[in-house]
Amino acid sequence: MLHRSWAFGLLSAGSIASVALALPYQGPSLNEAPHGQTQQRWCSFDAYGARFNGSEDLEALEKATLESPVDSRTTINIPVNVFMLGSPFTQLKLNTTSPAVRLEDNLAAGYSSLGYSFGPFKTYHVYDEDFAEFEHDAHITNVSLKMKGRLRMGGAETLNIYLVAKMSPGLLGFAFFPQVLMKDFSDALVLDGVVLSHLAMTHYLSEKAIIHEVGHWLGLRHPFQGGCHVLDGDQVPDTPQTDNSIDQLCTLGKDSCPGSPGIDLIRNYMMYSACTKNLTFTPGQM
Repeated sequence: MLHRSWAFGLLSAGSIASVALALPYQGPSLNEAPHGQTQQRWCSFDAYGARFNGSEDLEALEKATLESPVDSRTTINIPVNVFMLGSPFTQLKLNTTSPAVRLEDNLAAGYSSLGYSFGPFKTYHVYDEDFAEFEHDAHITNVSLKMKGRLRMGGAETLNIYLVAKMSPGLLGFAFFPQVLMKDFSDALVLDGVVLSHLAMTHYLSEKAIIHEVGHWLGLRHPFQGGCHVLDGDQVPDTPQTDNSIDQLCTLGKDSCPGSPGIDLIRNYMMYSACTKNLTFTPGQM
């Protein structure tokens, strides 16, 4: 779920650069591929992924959140820095999509009713040949650390979004979970943030990709985490178990885990599907 007690504590704490964390699973998310084509991969795991197990933290935070009445929860305001990277030509092309406006509108559509307000948005154009044309993916590299270390602004209360010209084929974006800010790793705050491709600003899954990746940044996992064999793999009780197959047809009523209660949440923001209309979060995810 969106752990408001956790988020409020982190987002109101200011800079916590001195707090270090171990690398969690870093989940890149939505792939892009034309309808009808098989996608090669949806997520990749970095070499440190197996070291992270936040189930106890998640359970405690879920309990605290459930004990907080919905109508008494404070609206959380999250300032946003948007870094547009690439050559002058690719940035000019990106500007035609009005990325800052798109990000602001999409985040408002996905989260305003949940008590999250994003803004103000500050936009920066960046061209540095060391990383402007680098092909980004979910793996931590010296280039990605250098990029984020040089550009990142604000503390844990600030969402930094990096719009990059190149990303591994099949990916629209990726993000770290907020647990990265609670473990022993010196570059924790540097790693924090969301990376989206320029393509994510124009793709038919654009709105979903933006809301999906920020969902990871706020602590949400994929409902298919663990597949059919892991109960509550995403730590959210009201998301039915789902396998990790890719649905490119928005198949309503699909039941990929027939031995478990419920049907696949095809219209959920955190699922992989081609659905673009009437997307929602479950009450448990909120």
